[in-house]
Formats: sequence, C-alpha cells, structure tokens
Amino acid sequence: MTTHIVRYRTHPEHIEENQRLIREVFAELARSPLAGVRYQATCTAEGEFTHVVSYDEAADEGSLPRLASFQRFQAGIRERCAEPPKRAQVTLVGSFG
Repeated sequence: MTTHIVRYRTHPEHIEENQRLIREVFAELARSPLAGVRYQATCTAEGEFTHVVSYDEAADEGSLPRLASFQRFQAGIRERCAEPPKRAQVTLVGSFG
C-alpha cells in the first residue's frame, strides 16, 4: 500500500469554496468508486487542510487525479492557498479502529 499526505492552508475567504470542491470529489467517488483507493480530507476552522490518499498494490495511482471533480478542485488550488500544498509519501506505522 502506498499512502500520501497533502497539507496546505487556504486564505480565509476560500475555506468554504475549497470544502465545496472537495465534497464534489467525494460525491463523484460515491457514484463511481475507485477500486483499491482510500481517500479522506480534513479541515480546521482556520483553513488548514489535510488530504490522505492510500492505494492498494493493485490500484491505479492515477485514477483519483483523472476524476473530473478532482481536476476542478486542483484547477484553482494555488490561488486559494495561503500556504501551498506539500505532499509527502508516508509509511503506516500502526492503526487502530
């Protein structure tokens, strides 16, 4: 399994727009699930976003970025951000629940 974490902070006036765009990604995933992909996104009240995406060994790691809703989300991300996205590949050390 490969896991990536992306963190960034939006300008306060873009928090709701960014959340709406992310919800559209989840709505598309609900209609058309991607095999072997796990994805979650969180946001603080201050507009700090964290996205975690994991791909099983057989999953296509390019499938999420190819979604139309994900492309709309990414289209204006730089303009919405006060701190640009930073991506890191991580190793799961442990999990509970």
